[in-house]
Amino acid sequence: MLNIEKIEIKYFRSIYNITLKNVQRLTVITGKNDVGKSNIIKALNLFFEGKTDYETLIDFQRDFNKERLNEVKKESVKGKQFISIKITFTPPKNYIKSIPGSFAVTKTWNRESKEPSIKINTEMLVRKYKLDKKKEKTAERSISKLLGRIRFTYVPAVKDRAFQSNILGNLQDLLIESSHTVDLKTAIDNLNDKMTTNIRILQDEFKKATNIQTKINLPEEMRSIFQAFSVNTIDSGIDNIQLIQRGDGIQARFVSSLLYYITTHSNVPHIWGFEEPENSLDYNFAVKLAEEFKNIYSSKAQILCTSHAIPFIQLKGDKITVMRVFKEDLRTKATVINCNNKTSDASLIHVMGEEMGLYEMQKEYYEKYKILMVENEDIKSKLIQINRDCLLVAGETDKLYLQKAAEVFNLRIPRSLLRG
Repeated sequence: MLNIEKIEIKYFRSIYNITLKNVQRLTVITGKNDVGKSNIIKALNLFFEGKTDYETLIDFQRDFNKERLNEVKKESVKGKQFISIKITFTPPKNYIKSIPGSFAVTKTWNRESKEPSIKINTEMLVRKYKLDKKKEKTAERSISKLLGRIRFTYVPAVKDRAFQSNILGNLQDLLIESSHTVDLKTAIDNLNDKMTTNIRILQDEFKKATNIQTKINLPEEMRSIFQAFSVNTIDSGIDNIQLIQRGDGIQARFVSSLLYYITTHSNVPHIWGFEEPENSLDYNFAVKLAEEFKNIYSSKAQILCTSHAIPFIQLKGDKITVMRVFKEDLRTKATVINCNNKTSDASLIHVMGEEMGLYEMQKEYYEKYKILMVENEDIKSKLIQINRDCLLVAGETDKLYLQKAAEVFNLRIPRSLLRG
């Protein structure tokens, strides 16, 4: 699998200069509000998609780091105004012959141009693997090809209608590509010919009036044909409830499922930049989603996400990193809390507790919640084994009360059916 190993960002928004090491298949970025977490995800969107916010092109004057701008003004050197993003990758195994090891790509945006300059660092490959000029050129071509195949999806914290529509469009594209595209194109051409025949009188009349020949065509772009594509849901037997009419939490949760489907049904590397996946979810959904990010989704896509939710911050395991982002001397910085099951600095937990208010209390309840979920599953298993009606009460005291009440009212409750 393709993997990002390291991210280096210079002079982008609140980020003066930051390096994120130990980036794993799932990297959770946490910290207080307004410390620059989202700008890391947006920097990735800029690198891969040429956009900063969702569907927003770079605006150098707005996106250039203000501290760096003041420095440049003092130095009076305009050439030093730039935004730089450098990403170090591990190539997939099927590229190992042409790209024998990790490589770095740097994209730089200058004040004068919205298009970045791109530098592929093959020097590290040459030094480590002693590539000759021919193999170096082969590696550079393979890297360019690989970069063109990467599919990066930016999911903003606020998932509005425009975002929902666009991501459904991505699903449409995938379904169209996997269907009989040739047959569909033939059908469109035939329909175009029939339309032309049926409106011949209108065309002739217009040509006489203007001497201009006309032809009415269906859209050639497949996505345009499916603009009416929508997702309906079924609830308690009620059909045709559009997804956009459901609660924000259900809509937000559908995004993850949809991205996973797209990722598993395409043959290109996928990277998700996901802001606050827990948004609008109740606690049960947030816990389940965190586990799915860990155990399912990150096995198919590399994921970098921001989060304030304990279920995400507490994630541990192989190929998982949790980072704390904070501000120091007005600059955005990052440090690793844990990586691959190893805690980097236990004192950071206390810092996080102070920063995020109820962190320790939430952590305690989260641990109790996990134990309760295990107990509930154990109870379900026992009920299946009993295979008969069973009355559950809260505890031993309630069990005694109910037994006594049954005696007073001459009710017979078999002891085997009463469990505290």
